[in-house]
Amino acid sequence: MTILGSGMAFIDGIAVTVTLPTIQGALGATALDVQWVSAAYALFLAALILIGGSLGDQLGRRRTFAAGVVLFAVASVLCGLAQSPEQLIVARAVQGAGGALLVPNSLAIIGASFEEERRGKAIGAWASFTGIAMVLGPTLGGYFAENLSWRLVFFINAPLAVAALAITLARVPESRDKVARRLDLPGVALAAVGQGGVVFGLLESSRTGLGDPLVVGSLVLGVVALVAFVVVEGRVRK
Repeated sequence: MTILGSGMAFIDGIAVTVTLPTIQGALGATALDVQWVSAAYALFLAALILIGGSLGDQLGRRRTFAAGVVLFAVASVLCGLAQSPEQLIVARAVQGAGGALLVPNSLAIIGASFEEERRGKAIGAWASFTGIAMVLGPTLGGYFAENLSWRLVFFINAPLAVAALAITLARVPESRDKVARRLDLPGVALAAVGQGGVVFGLLESSRTGLGDPLVVGSLVLGVVALVAFVVVEGRVRK
């Protein structure tokens, strides 16, 4: 179940990269649009993964994982139905948010479900199958793009999500961290703004140049936010 969930996120992140030329031609996307199709997913996944793990500790790992699977599946269908680069980019951002909920909690569920002597083997199996999924991603993406349709890269997530959700609700007990700290909203906000500002600035610089005011402002904002994140987190009570 956890392998199915996290596998969706890892396969999709890599498989889409192979299909980008096909997507660009099909949707009439620019080079910058294509960059954002990949970057929107990676950005939201990285920026929100901290809050995803924290929500699982506080609200329940099974509940948060299931919510992530549903959100990822809905976003995947929207990606497959996209008729413009803008629609695809927005749907990919939502996919990243879903991945941020399910990826950290898939590992947390394993930690809570297995006793210490079996936990190492379970985590090893999760890591092994995740590695296999990352290897299969480009192969599946290339096959779909060349022989069927690039949209299948996204639509295939729907049945996988249904299977993962059914197993989760039927077989996985709920678990929480009884001593979990409260959600660090300032830290999450600073991390998201910092990463978002830097990534946006670098992407825009390829179109307008590093001297563009929007690019400079985005990079400065991102760097300042990341520095502030380090300072704030250093003062947080352990």
